[in-house]
Amino acid sequence: MTHGGGAGDGGGESNRLVGGVGGRGASPEGDESAGALQERHRARLLHNSRLSVKIVEDHCDVLPLIYRQIGAKTLPFDNLALVHFDSHPDLLAPEQLQADHVRCTATLFHALSIENWILPAVYAGHFSTVVWVHPEWADQIPDTTEPKAPYTCYVGKDPVSGTLKLTCPEDYFLSSLLYCPLESLVPPHVPLKLHVINGSHNYASYYIKRITSSHKYILDIDLDYFSTMNPFKKIMTAEDLDIIKKLYRFEPPRDRLDKNEVRKCVNYRRAQLETLEMIVLKGAPVPEEYGGLARVLGRYPPETVHNAGLTFDTSELPHHVTGELQLKTMFNEFSRITREACSTAGCKPALVTVARSSLPDAEYCPRHQVDSIQYRTIQSLEDGGFPLISIEYHYDIEPSS
Repeated sequence: MTHGGGAGDGGGESNRLVGGVGGRGASPEGDESAGALQERHRARLLHNSRLSVKIVEDHCDVLPLIYRQIGAKTLPFDNLALVHFDSHPDLLAPEQLQADHVRCTATLFHALSIENWILPAVYAGHFSTVVWVHPEWADQIPDTTEPKAPYTCYVGKDPVSGTLKLTCPEDYFLSSLLYCPLESLVPPHVPLKLHVINGSHNYASYYIKRITSSHKYILDIDLDYFSTMNPFKKIMTAEDLDIIKKLYRFEPPRDRLDKNEVRKCVNYRRAQLETLEMIVLKGAPVPEEYGGLARVLGRYPPETVHNAGLTFDTSELPHHVTGELQLKTMFNEFSRITREACSTAGCKPALVTVARSSLPDAEYCPRHQVDSIQYRTIQSLEDGGFPLISIEYHYDIEPSS
């Protein structure tokens, strides 16, 4: 559950401001002097120059806040870009959400999870461009080479299941059964430009600025961008994870430009996952060739085993608990990117959203680091050119002991 006021009600808001906002109001006679008018104008400029930062725990909880801002007309309804710093793409789709229900916010928000909150907003027409900025240890989707060469794909409705699919044949989408050829999607299809950038590369700020200078955009930061854990490694042994990996491993198509090869790949993957669901989730007998799976199922809940298996395609969930020296380097890079690509004239984000991702049952950003990383992220935004920051905390803040 999130905590904090909505747009305009001021509830739950905590402001961290460098500098004050002045304003003396009207004179006793009811007329404003030239000085008072200047002061009011200055106050309005200062208010408009504040960078609004909204911090949540689960990453999917940023979407209701974004929709609230769209409803309040402080964000445009369409053609938004999302600049998404994260160790994970978060570009899956809710399995149980029908595409026709994307615009029903109660149904949508109930269906969301941390890995699938972006594509519904694309299909609803809000995001036309997504920029996934990843750390060097995350490689779920290959990098795009330059700002003018993103993955250009379409998001639409599957004719059979009625759920969201897209036309990008990269392994991340193929292994999750999200791929659908354009000619099979039910119209209308919504175009998406997807950029994938390594945030540690020297060209990152130039690449991002090409996008931030031409779009209204949201700067979105998952704190696990700076340090991340694979939570399954915390609850399962390496040996058991290796058994699961071998069974769930995804075999990519030999030629992803060949639609027949891609179709065969998807059909094989669907059959593979259906068989594993029957065994793992529905209790069908474990075949002898699935060596070790029966023992694994005796040690963990079936849902845990299956969810762990779904994290394996041609890569796996990143796991990199970052040391202090590397953290300093990363925050220097992050400050440079925000200074060069986000804070120059015409490039300021319309909103900043931050996800902590540190709850015990989904600990991606290590709990022993998350508060320090959050503080340094805000500090880096200030150092990167945003001296006025208004912060809302939309999560339970644990009292200090």
